[in-house]
Amino acid sequence: MKQIQFAGGNALKTVYHRIKNEEKIHVLRDIQVMVSSFKANEDEYAEFYPYCVDVEISKMKENSIVEVNYSPLVLSKGIMSPQARTMEGTVRLYVDKLPADDTEVIDIDNLIWKEVEGA
Repeated sequence: MKQIQFAGGNALKTVYHRIKNEEKIHVLRDIQVMVSSFKANEDEYAEFYPYCVDVEISKMKENSIVEVNYSPLVLSKGIMSPQARTMEGTVRLYVDKLPADDTEVIDIDNLIWKEVEGA
């Protein structure tokens, strides 16, 4: 398991304990999203995040909660929003600007989600 240190301690260790102790937790690791797949955002968050990308995930449900752990390099660029939206079969990721350098992919270390009953 990758160990990434944040100011508040080891965030991935905390996530691991939650996954281990709960049911219906889904995890995808080492995902790459092409920067060229981002599009102009037209939903209610467009004022705050002008670009988005829809990542197809067959098991994703609209009533899911999601946590996205971006790679340290992606986090250092300061472009990714902590906001993510779940829909049937899709998670939407937001950015407030596209990378100014020659970055071709956005690396995601972990995408973790759980269905919420009755949501």
